[in-house]
Amino acid sequence: KKMRSPTEDYHIDPFKNISAVMMPTPDLKGPAGKQLNTFLTHTLVSKSHKFCAAKCTSLDTAKFNSEEVQCMQGCVSKFSDAYNMLQDDRKTLLGQLSQIQLEGGDKYEARAI
Repeated sequence: KKMRSPTEDYHIDPFKNISAVMMPTPDLKGPAGKQLNTFLTHTLVSKSHKFCAAKCTSLDTAKFNSEEVQCMQGCVSKFSDAYNMLQDDRKTLLGQLSQIQLEGGDKYEARAI
């Protein structure tokens, strides 16, 4: 029996057919789904605070003054409203595209949506 050489571990047959392996769809209903939802919520809050802090706060003082607090509250509220409106529009668009596909149309050619 021939001894194995460490370099033989990485030999690849160039004539062997390589096929794609389909990954299973993740189950997002269990703990992984809860974790993903928490992550997405925290990401959205972080983005809204970063955006609004750049707009409303001044780093000249150590504490927020009342105008900065009001600006942050209003900005975060508007950011949240805009995000919710965007999500609603996205759901509507996806619904329209799925309806077009059900009717036999091509969703990529539908221009008048």
